[in-house]
This record gives sequence, structure tokens and C-alpha cells, in this order.
Amino acid sequence: MFECINQDQAKPICEKGYGLEQISLVNLLETISDAVYICSDEFKIIYMNTAMADLIGVDKIGTVCHKAIYNSDEKCSWCVFDRVMKGKPVQYELFNQTNKHYYWASNSCIFDKEGSSLKLTIFHDITRARQMEQETLIERNLQSLGLLAGGIAHDFNNLLAGLLGSLELMQMEINSEVKRSKYLKTIKKAFIRTRELTNRLILFSEGAIPVKKTFSINALLNDSIGSFLNDSDIKVKFSIPDNIWFVNIDKDQIKLVIDNIFINAVEAVNKKGQVQVNCKNIEKLEENILFLNKGKYVRIDIKDDGCGISEENINKIFDPYFSTKEWSTNKGQGLGLAVCHSIIKKHNGAIFVISDLEKGTTVSIYLPGLENNA
Repeated sequence: MFECINQDQAKPICEKGYGLEQISLVNLLETISDAVYICSDEFKIIYMNTAMADLIGVDKIGTVCHKAIYNSDEKCSWCVFDRVMKGKPVQYELFNQTNKHYYWASNSCIFDKEGSSLKLTIFHDITRARQMEQETLIERNLQSLGLLAGGIAHDFNNLLAGLLGSLELMQMEINSEVKRSKYLKTIKKAFIRTRELTNRLILFSEGAIPVKKTFSINALLNDSIGSFLNDSDIKVKFSIPDNIWFVNIDKDQIKLVIDNIFINAVEAVNKKGQVQVNCKNIEKLEENILFLNKGKYVRIDIKDDGCGISEENINKIFDPYFSTKEWSTNKGQGLGLAVCHSIIKKHNGAIFVISDLEKGTTVSIYLPGLENNA
């Protein structure tokens, strides 16, 4: 019948519980649509409302709860009775194999008129909410897939158009050695760009496992960002401590991440602002960093004071080929932050983006740090 999916302990609603007679609880429970039952310390059901009887098919007052509700001869492996008796309400999700519905089960402690502790369980049907959540997820995935397919097609069309055009021109100038050489260089360049696009697709997929070596973040950032500093219009401020830890990384992959993020920052300021690159050793993770294992990390912040990202788009930035830029034949949208996210995840790190519209964006990268720099 029912199958427990997960549980989540909540804060006590009332440490003293409720007296059945004081608030006419039984009469109240008969009026609600949620399925409800109450069991004793012997796990016997002493009350169930009409909705619960309808849900399991028959009124089973007097039967042990694990047999009546879960069709099990043994006590449930996830039994929460003892925790509830200590005044700690517990919630978990259930799936009913019979009607294929999902329920949110809330368990609380109440008291009868003699002061004995009882467990009150309420099943709230969340099937519709789960279906809507699933439909939203499917729609989001389809949108991402559409962006990915459209972006790849767009980039390949640009590359193929360049190849075809150069071949046709070379065919027309078959007797000119100089012009043929020029067209061959264009074709070679297009093939190199095609290979780069293919490599990015591999990085985005489950392939391209990082080949890691111990490396200096300081050296990597200077190597990666240094090539952009020839443009005097770009104002970059570095703040990298001398004692910044080394990291165990695939240099080429992480360099691609840094390049991608830095280019986005430069485009955002549009030669009118400043880009800051900060590094910090993280001894202890902040409480809101939920996706990382415990340990020491190096955090890289690339911050710009550019146009920022709207609240509407901030949750889409890691979608493949998502961009607010206009399409053009000269500039494909690329896999961008989707590839960055994939690479950092494969390095057991995390990437976060905080942005305020018209104020700027900060991209934070966490990579496991080697404290001894060895």
C-alpha cells in the first residue's frame, strides 16, 4: 500500500499536546478532507476519520498501524513513534501503490483525558503539486534541450557556411596560388573552431574526465586573464593573497572556465567599469553552501560592476545556450556557463552567481584546496 519516500524532522508545534475533549478534536477531524488516524503506545489505532477509512478501504480501528496502513506484519523500519512521543513532530512523504497518489504525512503528539500520549498522523494529498512540479521540470528540460539544439545548429551553420564559401571562392580562383592559400587558412580556422565546439560538447557531457595536477591558482589567473590586459580600456583589480592554497585541477579545463567568466564580465562592463578578481582560502564553508563536502576550499570571485542579470534570468544562466545576447553570424552564444558548471562539478567544486540588475554580477568558484601547497 504505502511506501515511505523520505522524512524530515520539524520543530515542535506544541510541547504539551492537545486534549481531545478540550477542543472536540474528533468532531473537527471528521470535517476535514485529509486522512487522519490516532494510535496508542501499543501502535493500535484508536481512531481514524472517514477520509482515512475511505483511503485504506475499511475502518481498521483496533488494528496495529503498521498492518492497517502499511500492510506490514512488522513495525515500520522508519517508525517515528518514539521521536513523536518526545514532543518532536515528524513529517515524511508517502506513495500509495494502490491509488498511485503522493501524501505528506505529519505526525504529532497529543494526549487523551487521562494524560496518556498518543500519536496523531495526518495524510495530506500532494499528488497534484507533485504533478505540477514534474510538468514544470519537463517543460524546463525541453526548453533547455531546445536552446541546446538551436545553439549547436546555429554555431555549426556558421562554421559550415564559412567552409562552403571558402571552397567556392577557391574553386573560382583555381589559378591564383595566393588566394587559394588565403582560403585554405580560412578553412583551417573553421575546422579548428569546429573542433573547439565539439570539445565543449564533450566537456558538457559525461565525458572529458579531468586530468588533474597540483597547480597554483595565482599562476593560472595571471596566465588566463593576463592575455586580456593588453586592452587598456579594461580595468582589472586583483586581490590574491601570497599564501593562497594550491589546487588539484585540470589546468586547461579550469582555464576555460576562468576565460568564459572573465569574458562575460568584460562584456558586462562594456569598457565603462571595472572587473575585480579576488581569491580567498576557505577554512570552513559558509552555512548556505550545501552542495560541497566538508573540507578546505579556494574561492575565486570574479566581480563586475556592469549591467547585471535580471531576477527573471538568474535561474536560467546555467542552461545550455541560454543568453540574453542577440544572435549574430559573427558571435555564437556558446555553451557558456553550462560548460563551466559541468567542469567545476567534475572537480568536486561549486559555482554560484549573485547579481543585481544595473549594479553588477559576482561569480564565485569553489575548488578543493591543498593547504600544504604541495
